[in-house]
Amino acid sequence: MNPLQSTESLGMLEVSADAPIVVDGTRLAVDFTDGSSRIDVNGASFAAETVGALAFEVERHFAGTRRLLSMPCDVRADGSLLVFDQAREHVVGLSGAYLSGASVGLAIDKAEQLATGDHRAWGRSPGVTADDLTVLDDLAAAGQWGGPLVVSMPRTGSTLLGTLFLLLRDPPGTGEHAFARYVHEPCAPVFWEGAPPASVRAIIGDRLTGRDLVQESAYQFADPKLALWFLRNARAPVVFVVRHPQLSWPSRWRIMLSMMLAEGSAGGDAERVADALAADDFTGIGDVLARLVRPADNGWYSFVALLGACVAEGIEFVVVDNARFRQRPEAVLGEVCTRWGVAYDDALATWRDLSDALPRVVMGDLARGVEYPWYYEGTMSSAAGIVRTDRPPVPADAFPAEFRGSGGNGLTIDEAVTWYHLLLARPETIG
Repeated sequence: MNPLQSTESLGMLEVSADAPIVVDGTRLAVDFTDGSSRIDVNGASFAAETVGALAFEVERHFAGTRRLLSMPCDVRADGSLLVFDQAREHVVGLSGAYLSGASVGLAIDKAEQLATGDHRAWGRSPGVTADDLTVLDDLAAAGQWGGPLVVSMPRTGSTLLGTLFLLLRDPPGTGEHAFARYVHEPCAPVFWEGAPPASVRAIIGDRLTGRDLVQESAYQFADPKLALWFLRNARAPVVFVVRHPQLSWPSRWRIMLSMMLAEGSAGGDAERVADALAADDFTGIGDVLARLVRPADNGWYSFVALLGACVAEGIEFVVVDNARFRQRPEAVLGEVCTRWGVAYDDALATWRDLSDALPRVVMGDLARGVEYPWYYEGTMSSAAGIVRTDRPPVPADAFPAEFRGSGGNGLTIDEAVTWYHLLLARPETIG
């Protein structure tokens, strides 16, 4: 069989065929007027007797595959043309180190493994027991919590998002606060200290009610059974918060490395670390980051696993992108309020300080102590309101070789950015 003669790309989509290919805006069309219906799409090969049959096979494999992440395109036959259509915002909105072609398929497969129970999502699970879950049931009246849950990864803006809902009043502007407390990362001791799940009491207290909003970084649940308790008992929908990985990953690295320098724990790496921070270029400290960062995937593995659990169990969820939240906070926060069954209050988007909310922010010793000035003080003490624009993403070539490429055992920035864009194409993403 002769090799396919032409190749064209559209966003993450790469098509090769033994027929002419035309790309026009968000449309890619293969013209099979002269015969053979044979094609490669992102590394997968297809052949059929007719263009209609070919469209069916490609659609079934890609857009018709309802996995957690899949190519966001429609495939159809138009006479002798095989047409791929993508939403404009997906093609135009792509940015950063996203993959294309066959590498996208590998990244999707990796996400699917995690979403369906791959052990890498949780690492060393503490082994949550039925008794541990009973302790959680005892925290909630009649075993039912029914408060909002925000699930995030580090440096995605979830702390601000959660705190803002403490400004919500019912009726808006004049009534009582709709939510009594924002409980920040109650499972952190389970992950960082190996504490038993009952340790959440130290942060939550003796009672968790429907007026308590809980925010947790996905990986800090440390065990899928603990995570599922919160997912199943939360008010629908669960809110998952994301941010472009070329912003969130370096943001966390800067803080961790700066803390090392301040504490004097960088040792012989101090000069290299200081140079990396000064240049905002991490290529020379890949070994330091690989040794220091936990989890190395910045929380994506467990985040994807929990999204997969929601899909598998029919748990309603939405996805909030940090960029859309910054640019259109009224729309994003308004939709979340609608979905949670509370009236939107302009105070969520027009505030200039968080003094009304801060007394009701509940944090553990780690977050309130050593981490506070590094991770949270800037947000909590802000007098500028919501910053509508973010800093530019760190260029891909400023990431170390250990965090580039695709297909390895760990997660690279290229794969994470690909997951990010594919996730934004899901219908649950709001704003």
